[in-house]
Amino acid sequence: MLIDRKQFIKATGAGTALPSDSPYGPGDLAFSAVDKAPARNVKAAKALMTKGHLSNVSFTFQTTNAPISIQQAEVLQSMLKDGGITLNIQELDFPTILTHLSQHNFEAAAVGWSGRPDPDQNSYNHFVTAGPNNYGQYSNATVDKYLKLGRKQTTNKQRKADYIAVAKQLAKDNPYVFLTHPNNVFGEKSKLKGFVYVPDGIIRAVGMTK
Repeated sequence: MLIDRKQFIKATGAGTALPSDSPYGPGDLAFSAVDKAPARNVKAAKALMTKGHLSNVSFTFQTTNAPISIQQAEVLQSMLKDGGITLNIQELDFPTILTHLSQHNFEAAAVGWSGRPDPDQNSYNHFVTAGPNNYGQYSNATVDKYLKLGRKQTTNKQRKADYIAVAKQLAKDNPYVFLTHPNNVFGEKSKLKGFVYVPDGIIRAVGMTK
């Protein structure tokens, strides 16, 4: 509730992203209205803090020492401060963060995913119980059920319904605070031919000519 995702994108992404609230972005089979990011509401956030008898809340946020990562962390830090939450930034190199994540040695950490063409690849390993990318050790029987069903269904209609059920449960539990779906932005000269976009952010030079 304290994060203004549109302002976050404007300040740190030059507008080249979309607000998010799920692992499934536009163009994904599983994309749905569940992905609508909540609007910033400082008053409501403070009310929840009061209801939970929380004050002077602080935590350490691990992020890479790249300038853009630090800038993003500082924007989040400023937004959370308005609600009485202190975000302490810890700058680390990326391999160290990956090690901490795999060892579950963190309070909070910035992590990104370049995206894959199929929704299974964007959620199963991250949210299924004991999944290899489930760094927060999240475990929910409903999410496990529908992630596994998504691997068995034979129609896109059935699979989409399963992943929407996953997104709805994630929105309730908030194991991740989803921020944005970054756009993959490429520039190419007009004489370049054969570029085929694959929605994982990786440029493949096979078949390209100039």
